[in-house]
Amino acid sequence: MTDKTNPPPSLTLEELAERWDVTARTLRNWRRAGRPMPQPCRWLGIKPARYLLSDIEKFEAKNR
Repeated sequence: MTDKTNPPPSLTLEELAERWDVTARTLRNWRRAGRPMPQPCRWLGIKPARYLLSDIEKFEAKNR
């Protein structure tokens, strides 16, 4: 079972930007513009918002 001390694998916006080889600002602009991308989540109050690795992988597979 996952708890606050052991959250699911996830990435910050900056880590996601590095993974996709874009800037974090670009991702923020995409999100504001309504461009499809994984939904951020706050896992039990952990800040900043993170993107679940499982959601990122599903999104990448769907949008190849």
